[in-house]
Amino acid sequence: MDNWIKIEDRKPEINCFVAVRTVTYEMVVMSFHRKPDGGDRHFWWWGFGKWNNADNRVTHWVQLPELPHA
Repeated sequence: MDNWIKIEDRKPEINCFVAVRTVTYEMVVMSFHRKPDGGDRHFWWWGFGKWNNADNRVTHWVQLPELPHA
């Protein structure tokens, strides 16, 4: 897919969900938000009953498609 964006080139808008590619070649949906202390933005994923930071694992991201209308 040629619409994937390298994390070094650009980060997603704040407070959105995107599909990401990780360093282990997984594709996962993650949220992108500011840190609770108001600092830099971070990728987060839900697993093992808690939110987990994944900044050091994300290499590329892409916007999710719009949901179909009923």
